[in-house]
Amino acid sequence: TTIASHGLASLAPRMHMRRLLSLAIPSPPAPRLLSTRVTRSGRFLSSVNAQAASPSSAASFPRHPKQLTVALQRARTTEEVLTLHARYGRAFNQVNLAACWSRLGRIGRAEPDFEEQLAELRLQTLESVGEWGDHGLSNLVHALAKLRLSGAEWQPLWLAAERTALAQVSSFEAQATSNTAWSYAKARRRAPELFDAIAAAAPARLRAMSPQALSNTAWAYATARHPAPALLEAIAVEAAPRLGEFNTQALSNTAWAYASAGHAAPRLFDALAAEATRRLPDFSPQGVANIAWAFATARHPARPLFDAIAR
Repeated sequence: TTIASHGLASLAPRMHMRRLLSLAIPSPPAPRLLSTRVTRSGRFLSSVNAQAASPSSAASFPRHPKQLTVALQRARTTEEVLTLHARYGRAFNQVNLAACWSRLGRIGRAEPDFEEQLAELRLQTLESVGEWGDHGLSNLVHALAKLRLSGAEWQPLWLAAERTALAQVSSFEAQATSNTAWSYAKARRRAPELFDAIAAAAPARLRAMSPQALSNTAWAYATARHPAPALLEAIAVEAAPRLGEFNTQALSNTAWAYASAGHAAPRLFDALAAEATRRLPDFSPQGVANIAWAFATARHPARPLFDAIAR
């Protein structure tokens, strides 16, 4: 799609618009992870030597599940996280497992035998994930998506998490709702029942969603190519008056999501055009490209925005 094809050819001499639009590949923003709730369930094995060496970030022996969660959160490398699991994993409760995955997701993927090192953690998680709550589930699938864990050996865990989420999604909190949709879209997981269930439950939670969560939810449905017109309309209504709270990446990704999904939202696009024009100097080149592509694709007139881009 070119700007000229939508009646804006007069701008072409002043900018490399075709090159700009060629850059318009959406970059999914990482959602805010939920803090892990610590419960009283789970105890450390009394046989574990209290003097055992532990990772440098968790030098003191953790004697309580809460201490172990703190140690996991402080781990700086994949090796430190997996060392904690290897030593104390038999005593991990659900909160500890969720914290383990959350930390791995934040640290990022290690190579080359990363997935092999996760085998025990994967199997242990699979045994208990059916009993997890929304915080743990959303942090788990976020980590699986971010770490690109999608091979055949990971299918049982993805499916178990999906089944558990389906049974609970009507009671998910706002952030967990958004994070779960983002994660399944990011991982390119086909989960039509789950996407339908989230689309039905999410509108009641939109007021409690952060700007990033609103943008991520729209991005998820556009990326998954899963129709959810009622949800997208509800997000548009909620987001339009709050765009001043959005960062520039959330603005460009929201515009991209609606254009990509082919969902007409004229009031939202009017508000996006005004906000983007005002804050254009703060956008990255990728963000400018996404905004330009979105408005051109949606065929939504925004002359002041394109004039600002041309300058």
